[in-house]
Amino acid sequence: MHAALLIFAGLGLFFVGVKLVSAAFSQMAGLRLRSYLRAATSNPLKSASIGALGGALTQSTNAITFIVTGLISSGTMTIRQGLPIIAWANIGTSVLVFIATINTSNAVMLLIGVVGLCYFLNLDKKARYRHMVSALLGVALLMLGLSLIKDGSSYLRDYPWVAEVLLGLAGAPVLAFLTGALLTPIVQTAKTVATVAVALVASGLLTLDQTIMIVLGANLASCINIAFMGSAIQGTSRQAAYYQGILKIAGVVALLPVFASDYLFDYQPGLHLLALFSDKAATQIAVLYLLLQIAAYLVLLPFEAQLLRLLARLAPATAHETLSRPRFISDECLKEPATGMDLASREQDWQVEMLPAYLSRLRDEKDEHLPDLPAEPLRDANAAVMQELSILLRGFVEAGLPPDMVEGVVLLQNRQELVRALQDNVFQFATHIRGSRASQPDHEMIGNLVEALHLTLTLLPSALSGDEYDRSALMLMTSDKSEMMEGIRRSLLRSPTPISPLLQDALFTATTLYERIIWLVRRMVILTGQGEADSPEKMPDAHAI
Repeated sequence: MHAALLIFAGLGLFFVGVKLVSAAFSQMAGLRLRSYLRAATSNPLKSASIGALGGALTQSTNAITFIVTGLISSGTMTIRQGLPIIAWANIGTSVLVFIATINTSNAVMLLIGVVGLCYFLNLDKKARYRHMVSALLGVALLMLGLSLIKDGSSYLRDYPWVAEVLLGLAGAPVLAFLTGALLTPIVQTAKTVATVAVALVASGLLTLDQTIMIVLGANLASCINIAFMGSAIQGTSRQAAYYQGILKIAGVVALLPVFASDYLFDYQPGLHLLALFSDKAATQIAVLYLLLQIAAYLVLLPFEAQLLRLLARLAPATAHETLSRPRFISDECLKEPATGMDLASREQDWQVEMLPAYLSRLRDEKDEHLPDLPAEPLRDANAAVMQELSILLRGFVEAGLPPDMVEGVVLLQNRQELVRALQDNVFQFATHIRGSRASQPDHEMIGNLVEALHLTLTLLPSALSGDEYDRSALMLMTSDKSEMMEGIRRSLLRSPTPISPLLQDALFTATTLYERIIWLVRRMVILTGQGEADSPEKMPDAHAI
């Protein structure tokens, strides 16, 4: 009983320690690691080193995968650039498995003493040291847990029934393989199973051949956890999770035949392979785990093009994801400011072209050339592109451009604010109309406002590009409408047909938002140089209803 409790307590401490280490290092390396991962895409050697370092520090391939998927979603990194980072992060996590092979008794006592001193000095309450103290505590706990597992295992192996069970397991490699496969979904990662297995084989509770099959089974079954992780994300970001699963399968497919042949041939090629690295069983298991990660990467490397096509079929980009990425601009724009400014203008034009899409689901006729998305996802996608545009324009300003080019950047920045304001107000108009129709019967004026606004926004792109007919029509359509809107509001109040206060409020809000959007459209045309040099009207206040 005491031996079982030692192992149980050791497992508990080990799991807590792993969680603390992962959380603490993830916090410490969060933004910095993200920037390093972004920079790593420029060089394969950088990708390998940063991926391995990230895996070693966070001890979580899930953490690295989530960072990479975030960078892929934002368009900062392509899936091709992210794959080697994920593969080498798997290799980096093998550090923990090798730690389990070392006699850490003295190190554990030293670490616990250091951590206790840190708490005594209240360093855990200081932002600068808090995560480091948590990381040290996590390392101490997981190492103490491994020591308890080894101690408990050394006692447990003396029990006759344990010897009988292990003897049966030794003669059934498939059962050992399934044991590792069943343990992995419970403890979340193959790395954890491998680390505990190292402790057990070091204590003599497990034989080398049993542990080999357990680690192989655990590595294969880790696909189950990865599948759960992938189910929570969509689009090309899911490709990174699928790649992680394919890596695990590839590693096992590459090495399982080698170690399965140990049961068929007297030569035992698998055991001879591990013996090349060490004569200690615990170290050989750590080497096996490392070889699984390396073999997976090397096996898939020649098939990168085919793999990318497979991933694209398994997880194609969503409409929202496509819209969230700029069509024209990139980081390269800063290297050629003149061309970059032109591309920034084209990106703004495309954002203007998408404005009628906010009204698409409010009308019977659909705009076939525009995305058919609800207003909220469309707004989020547009906001992501506008954020990239703002960063690029700030980059132009900080680059120290000549005075004539600075004037062009200022014009683009002013235009940027108008486009953003148009998006916000058209979104508010669309959501207001949708909410009004959901809560009460529709009113004829609502439909008229939607159609009038749709026509105005449809003409805006061609008016901005220099079409004289559309420019003239738009300038006429967007002339001062304040008196007309006020007359409409007064007529609603004097309407012979009773109108509920709720509908009155909905119509007043719709007309005010419409008036504000019309004002912004007119300012956009004038700013672009297509309008007449008339005096600016006062902007309608959308909140003064």
